[in-house]
Amino acid sequence: MNATEWAAVVNRTVEAQIERLIGFLPDLAAALAIILVGWALALLARGLVRRIATLIVGRLSQRAELQRGLEQGGMRTRLPALVGYVAFWAVLLLFIAAGVEQLGVTAVSLLLSQAAYYLPRLLVGVLIVAAGMVFGDFAAQWASVAMSPIGVVQSQALGRALQVLVVAIAVVVAADQVGIQSTFLMLAFSIALLVSMGGVALAFAIGCGPIVGNVVAAHYVAKRLERGQRARVGESEGSISEITATFVVLKTDHGETLVPARRFMEEPADIGPGAVERPGAEQ
Repeated sequence: MNATEWAAVVNRTVEAQIERLIGFLPDLAAALAIILVGWALALLARGLVRRIATLIVGRLSQRAELQRGLEQGGMRTRLPALVGYVAFWAVLLLFIAAGVEQLGVTAVSLLLSQAAYYLPRLLVGVLIVAAGMVFGDFAAQWASVAMSPIGVVQSQALGRALQVLVVAIAVVVAADQVGIQSTFLMLAFSIALLVSMGGVALAFAIGCGPIVGNVVAAHYVAKRLERGQRARVGESEGSISEITATFVVLKTDHGETLVPARRFMEEPADIGPGAVERPGAEQ
């Protein structure tokens, strides 16, 4: 092959590539236009979704029982931003996939479409976990207040266990929503639930021990003692004004003194006129 023939081959190759490039330019321009429109719509979607999420979170934060949960970790500001960014990338990836498909790259377009489809599910999972954290904190506060009579430490332990339970349920549900096989999570959750319930039962038993003892003692004390009688237990002395479910109220010169009923069963008690045998004397 001489030089003339080589030059002809090169010319034909260059002309073919130029023709392919010219034919490709409209598709490239269309793809860029699609992506540009998608970028603009993604920005619009991010701003709109973030504003809606901010309004919703603001409304929820006005409720006293949810306020502390939303303030933890800056969730009140970070959650709307996260939702906005997920909306941005979900919209943008859909338009990028459409633009790439316009260029004829089907495999990449399919991959991007799947990513865009997966992002909303991921967002729902994140929202479920966030809701679990907020309501878990609310449940912890409620349990601590409701069970405060058994003691601060025990009530806080019960509230913390209930919070862990709520968050664990939210994590399992979120994992299932995202598409993660939750069999292992369910097993771990079951083990954690058993451990938590055991801790709650132990804390409850430890906290309620003194209360149960006082309730039983008050039952027998009420049968033996009457209002108006003088009584002295340890350094507490006065006339009995009331016998409650757990306490004996002594009226003294300085006011009223609450004496745990079990002290009348466990300590020497001096009873004034009209008294009968001490409750602990009968076997």
